[in-house]
Amino acid sequence: MNMSIRNIKYSVFFVLTLLFSWSVNATPIEMNCVEVNIDSIITEEATKKVDLEIIDLKINSAVDEKMNNYIIEQRKYVLFFIAFITLLLIVLGIIVPMINSKRQVVAFEKAFSKMLEQINQMKYGEDSDKLNGISELLSKAFDEKDPDKQIDLYTQVLNNDPVNIFALCGRGSALLSKNDFDSAIKDLDRAIEQNPHLEFLYICRGIIFDMSKKYDKAVADFDKAIELNPNSVDAYVQRGLLYKDIKEYGKAIADFGKAIELNPNSSNAYLGRGYVYQDIEEYEKAIADFDKSIKLNPNSEFAYLGRGDVFEDIKEHKKAMADYDKAIELNQNFAEAYNSRGYAYDDNYDKALADYNKAIELKPDYAIAYNNRGWVYNEKGDYDMAIADFNKAIEMDSEYANPYNHRGFAYYKKEEYDKAIADLDKAIELNPEYSEAYYNRGLYFKKKKELNNALDSFSKGLLFARQQNNTDLANKIENKIEEIEDYLKLTGSAIQTKD
Repeated sequence: MNMSIRNIKYSVFFVLTLLFSWSVNATPIEMNCVEVNIDSIITEEATKKVDLEIIDLKINSAVDEKMNNYIIEQRKYVLFFIAFITLLLIVLGIIVPMINSKRQVVAFEKAFSKMLEQINQMKYGEDSDKLNGISELLSKAFDEKDPDKQIDLYTQVLNNDPVNIFALCGRGSALLSKNDFDSAIKDLDRAIEQNPHLEFLYICRGIIFDMSKKYDKAVADFDKAIELNPNSVDAYVQRGLLYKDIKEYGKAIADFGKAIELNPNSSNAYLGRGYVYQDIEEYEKAIADFDKSIKLNPNSEFAYLGRGDVFEDIKEHKKAMADYDKAIELNQNFAEAYNSRGYAYDDNYDKALADYNKAIELKPDYAIAYNNRGWVYNEKGDYDMAIADFNKAIEMDSEYANPYNHRGFAYYKKEEYDKAIADLDKAIELNPEYSEAYYNRGLYFKKKKELNNALDSFSKGLLFARQQNNTDLANKIENKIEEIEDYLKLTGSAIQTKD
């Protein structure tokens, strides 16, 4: 699979399992763990494959001595904090409970309502009108799917209670889904100001910093979460994903290894490490980790997608297609799986276009799918349609190198050479090891009879193609270099191109 489908960044899907056990009158205080499994899609930089990272959160029962003493002194607030940890995850718009039966759904809804009622009673006392109003708004926000309506509902809560932790976190999540990173961070800042000892808040804010490419701040938040809870599987997984994004693969593998040490049944830790091994082309290890992730969580569409991408990398197309089909079977709204399968169809352009169309329908701001569909139009010779798709991809992500390269090629074929060279130069500026862009720029210089510049571009492209084990492209470049060298040996006149 080529680099054009390797630039997804954090499309998130959460699956929640709650284990909640508490007795207010227990002495000494006992807190069973609340375990949360979070599945999220992560995409890489332009030079990497679609990576749909999945997070496994585990709230450990250990409470530090200072907090435990505080709880003992004020028992009613213990219930608040435990319920808060549970409800914080529930109210986030990116969280969905995993419930296997109608009976469990009913039980879950009753538990949620009771906890919300207890918390609000502690906070608002006898002010029943305010209590009921807050509860109703939070419940509506939790059920709402439209981020704009969620933001409005949470804002109404905050108008009545400016430091309501659930509303701050819920609105932050909704803002995040709209890529409004600055506003989301402000809400998490306020939440942390009110609850500086909760690791989850630092993890959530760290994710936002990571998504907005503020990597130093993201690392600081994940470090703080680990300081607060050294056994936090999620903090290690999230930090590992960040290290993967910035290509510090050794640190990433160490963090995923620590997460697995803390929880050997964490399917998400294996998944994240599998993506790292995929990036560094240790494919056997990658497949082994994806296999383990699937064994632990057979319903993870992300693990099937990841393994399918590896199979596509090593040219095992039938296995890749089987995994893509399985991912789509598990989640028919999985845009990334349609995108990957579309690429795997290779020269079956009609099927590829159908999958890219579906991916864009499901995810209208999907720059990679627009780029890939444009590539198909290029292959079909429909350069105007191709350019329109590349324009959309660039509009959505101006730092995405691939559409510049592909649009440059389309302009080259349309003999709009000034536009072509500008795009190819931009692609190389964004990705200095972009072998295909060097090849296309070599074609441009060859066409313009600038043979020395053509040789320079082809030579650089050949170097990177070999480093990237792209044998097909390397062979094409070698043929072009031989053409120029043979010509220069015979004559100094203008070369006849074969393009």
